[in-house]
Amino acid sequence: MAIHTTRTVLNKTVLLSLLLSASLFGKDVPIVESLALSVSTNDKSVIEFPFKITSMSAEDFVADKSGSQNSYGAPEIKKGDNVLEITGGSAGSVKTIVWGYDHPIFLDIKVEQGGDKYYKFTDPIGRNSDVQNFETNTHEDVVVDLTVAAFNEKIPKGYQSRTKNIKGGSGNVSWTMQMEYMGDRYSVQSWKVTNNGKEEIELYEEMFASEKNKIYGISIEAPRLKPNEATRVFIVKKAV
Repeated sequence: MAIHTTRTVLNKTVLLSLLLSASLFGKDVPIVESLALSVSTNDKSVIEFPFKITSMSAEDFVADKSGSQNSYGAPEIKKGDNVLEITGGSAGSVKTIVWGYDHPIFLDIKVEQGGDKYYKFTDPIGRNSDVQNFETNTHEDVVVDLTVAAFNEKIPKGYQSRTKNIKGGSGNVSWTMQMEYMGDRYSVQSWKVTNNGKEEIELYEEMFASEKNKIYGISIEAPRLKPNEATRVFIVKKAV
């Protein structure tokens, strides 16, 4: 299966064999698309991720037919918010897929004596974990929550606030960006829109959808404006 990503650092699938000595202390490992891990046959191992795991699937366990074996059977894999807990079974391997990051994480987990007990993965992009957890909610929830945050002028945890001196207009309508909250994959902008004419006007979403492929949602606080009245327009879009 070919996985494509817009981040060049993750374009290639990298197979990383991590054969670490058993220890209470793990090792920080950068996230790549495909990883080979070694966990213990007779103890619990923990794999920690810097994002909220939305789902996980595992193929059938393949027992190791070479060398000495025990009769524990397949390992038990439990999903937490951002961890996988693996209780070792017989020697062998199991392939799993973890979702919640920009792309699926493919894990080839080998169960063997002397396997490691703890892995902690780090994001090579260096993104904020609060933002990642927020943006792993459903797309619809993120759009609604960002719109509410902009309406209340409350910055979502981990987001960056910035102000741009961007102004524009068309006919008797003028607009000025008041602020923008920036995350990893989403941003929300708040615009002040003013009716400078002598007649009442009605605003509609299409007036502000100049980049349709990058805009996820548009909300108008007051769609009808009398002369010299102003309102706010909130635009949720793809972060750039």
